[in-house]
Amino acid sequence: MKSQTLKSITIYEFQNLTDEELVNKIVQTKNILVFEILYDRYELIIYNKYFDFVNDDRQASKLTQDFFLTLFSELGNYRGPYKFSAWLYYNAYQLCINHFNIKSKKVEIIDLAKDNYLHIQMNDTTLFKMNWQILKKAIVAIPIEDRALLLLHYQDDISIKELELLMQVSNEVTIKKLKIAKAHIVESYNKLL
Repeated sequence: MKSQTLKSITIYEFQNLTDEELVNKIVQTKNILVFEILYDRYELIIYNKYFDFVNDDRQASKLTQDFFLTLFSELGNYRGPYKFSAWLYYNAYQLCINHFNIKSKKVEIIDLAKDNYLHIQMNDTTLFKMNWQILKKAIVAIPIEDRALLLLHYQDDISIKELELLMQVSNEVTIKKLKIAKAHIVESYNKLL
């Protein structure tokens, strides 16, 4: 009984730590109970992201479980300067992209030298003015990599600089990928009108 109380107090002390501080404690101690705090903070968020992609409760739950099982061993790879949540969401989307690519056995390679989609000019204001119901349908129809990138940037509020660091590409490539993704969403959206 005394050891349970001591564990509760110790774990309770970790509740108020920032994500980054929690990650450091988990990496140092490999304590699954401390990891549960991080899990509790993000499990529903990650599940909802996966559900938006697969639209199936069982599959979203499995992806969420797979993600957190992998995350425990990968936490040591987290290095700033970006927020932990940016790194977490990026890796969550990467698992989803990999899942879809393996499932479809198709990997789409985007040739950034071709500016096929860059003729469509799209600013963020235009994107925000789109009808939400049509936009939800349009985003499902675009390549999964584009969908993940747009959701990271606009829904998860990951800056271009953070995306650049996460994807380990130049600022120019990051901006070009975002332009291509926005062009895809415009094209898909316009088809639904």
